[in-house]
Amino acid sequence: MRYLAVYAFLGCIHCGILPLFAQAPAAGKTPAPSAANTDPENVRFVALEEHERRGAVLEIRNKLLFERSEEAKRVRAIAGMPNGLQKTLQLLDDVQQLEGLVRLWQHANRLLADVNSANNRQLELIALIDNATLAGGLPPQVANFLLEAKKHANQLGANQINQDKQLRSFGQTIQMAIRNVPPPKSFISHSGITMRLCGLGADWFYVSEKPTTVAQYQAITQSQARNNANLPAAASPSPPQCDISLSDAIRFSRMLSELEQKAYFLLNIDLGKDYPPIPQARSGQQIYVLPDINQLKILSLTNYAPSCALWINSPWQPNDLDSERALERFAVSFNIVWDPLRLFADSVTFGELPFARYPQLGFAVVTPTQTGWNLRWQRLLNKMAANAAAQPPANPAPPEQ
Repeated sequence: MRYLAVYAFLGCIHCGILPLFAQAPAAGKTPAPSAANTDPENVRFVALEEHERRGAVLEIRNKLLFERSEEAKRVRAIAGMPNGLQKTLQLLDDVQQLEGLVRLWQHANRLLADVNSANNRQLELIALIDNATLAGGLPPQVANFLLEAKKHANQLGANQINQDKQLRSFGQTIQMAIRNVPPPKSFISHSGITMRLCGLGADWFYVSEKPTTVAQYQAITQSQARNNANLPAAASPSPPQCDISLSDAIRFSRMLSELEQKAYFLLNIDLGKDYPPIPQARSGQQIYVLPDINQLKILSLTNYAPSCALWINSPWQPNDLDSERALERFAVSFNIVWDPLRLFADSVTFGELPFARYPQLGFAVVTPTQTGWNLRWQRLLNKMAANAAAQPPANPAPPEQ
């Protein structure tokens, strides 16, 4: 009832029904001479002062109602975000799930900006209330209203602190969910190489679906390939690039890494505050290499079946003492060759000199899971940025509750 009385009183002030706060002269007494007649330099217009007082109170009332309305909207939006996150995580398509998480993060970031703006307005509102209270000469009803208004303004500030904590915590949850989205099962590099996910958990890596082809090898090793020219189409039919030494295969992997880093900006992805931070590849890291012995062990347990023997970038260790002594005597080292089709001998793996060349000996490339993750991320953000640029500015709808 006290709030109703205060609002009714303010309505009367606003409509001009109540008289001014100035006291009327008592009956039978001669009014004192006005300040305008006695001291022209100290003229006081009581009606104007009272009008300013009423205007300040009405401004406080309107601002307080606005802030309470805005807070109610934020409360509903924040309450609906966990449900939106749950629905997003249930999406089967990884790209759609990642895009949904990005949009949830953007929505939480906008709400956080709203909370910061509301906090600034709340401080301004308290300053208005304090100024109106210090002006003095207010009826008891107005003084009580200002007291209650300050309590509500302080409560708004406390609520904003809690909302800030909720949104920051939710943003961290979204970033964790983004990092937990598994890498794509396969992707096609800019140079037309199809990379396939292999392994499990921490041992995941990508391996080229087929041994490097003649067309891919020639395109990458040509000087103009570094300018993204003459790259083969992904589906170009071409035989494996064989009759190649280990050093030539390593040189190809280095050129491929340089090309892919330039093409997709895997090292420095910076889109400002519009998108959540993502894991970054280390500067200068070679992202495409030849498989080593640990990756060979994993490939041997899968259905990966290359059409030729492959170079493995790990030293070959002989199984007998005589071979080991012979290598030491001639100061040479052998590298592993993987021959799952047994094109050369009965053994699936054997050792060979790094400069050896055979018509049925080629190579494949591998890359960490971070490459596929970053590549998908880059393509998704480019798509979202293009869509946002093509649409007029608007406030996106919050996630469904």
